[in-house]
Amino acid sequence: MIATGGSPPRHLAAGQHVVVVGGGVIGAMCAKSLVERGLRVTVVDRERFGAACSHGNCGYVCPSHVLPLCQPGAVQRTMRAMLGRNSPFAIKPRLSRRWVSWFWNFARRCNERDMLDAANGIHALLQSSMELYRAMVSAGVECEWQERGLIFVHGDRTSFEAFRDTEALVRDRFGVVATPYPGDEVLALEPALKPGLGGAWHYEGDCHLRPDVLMRSLRADLEGRGVRFVEGAAVDGFDRGGAVEASAVPLPHSMRGLPPFGFRPQQNSPP
Repeated sequence: MIATGGSPPRHLAAGQHVVVVGGGVIGAMCAKSLVERGLRVTVVDRERFGAACSHGNCGYVCPSHVLPLCQPGAVQRTMRAMLGRNSPFAIKPRLSRRWVSWFWNFARRCNERDMLDAANGIHALLQSSMELYRAMVSAGVECEWQERGLIFVHGDRTSFEAFRDTEALVRDRFGVVATPYPGDEVLALEPALKPGLGGAWHYEGDCHLRPDVLMRSLRADLEGRGVRFVEGAAVDGFDRGGAVEASAVPLPHSMRGLPPFGFRPQQNSPP
C-alpha cells in the first residue's frame, strides 16, 4: 500500500464508477482507497473475495524483508540448498526459452548494485504499508494486530555470525535494526525453540496479523460504504458497452490511457 492524497484520480470525477478486478488484499485496499475518494466501486473476483493467497498466508507486515531475492551469491546458495532432501526450493529444468530467459535475467541481477536498487523501492513500500496498516487498526479495522517482531533463527553459530553483515547493511542503509540472541539466549525470547541452535536475530519493528480476519473486516467496511462485490466471475476480456459499465478499471501500467469502457465477466459454473 502507498499513502496518497484524498481526492479522486485526475481523470475521474467523484461519483464515477470504478471496477477493481481481483478480490484479494490488494484489490480490497484499492477499493478502500477509491471509495474514500468519493468514487463508486465494484470488486470482481473469479472465485471468492478474500480467498486464495490473501487468506492462506502468514500475515507478516515486515520492514525487515527489505532485501530482494536477487542478492550476491543467491544462485550458488540456492543450488547447494536444492541438494538437500528437505530443501524448500526446487526447479524442474526444461527446454523453454521463457524459463532460460527468466533464469538468466535473475542471475545477472544477483549483484550488490541491483540488490540495493531494488531494496530502495521495497523499503518505501514496506514503510508505507506499516504506516497505513497502523492507521487502519487505529480506525477500527479488525485483524488481530500483533507488534511482537519477527525472529530470524539460525541452526548453527556459523550462519548466525554470517548474518551480522546483512544486519549491519540493513541497519545502516535503511534504519531497520535487529537485536542478536546468541546460542540458547534465544530460548528466553521463544521457549518453543529447541536448545542447541546457533542463535537468532529479533526484528522488533515487524508485526503480524490474521489475514482471514483482516479480509472479513475489510469486506464489512467496504459493504458499509456501498462497494458492490461480484464473485465467481472471471474477467476474460474488455469491450465497449460490456455487461458492466465502468469509468475506469485498474490495469497494468502498459494498458493505461484507454478510454472508458465496459467489461464482460464470464460467470463460473457452480462446483
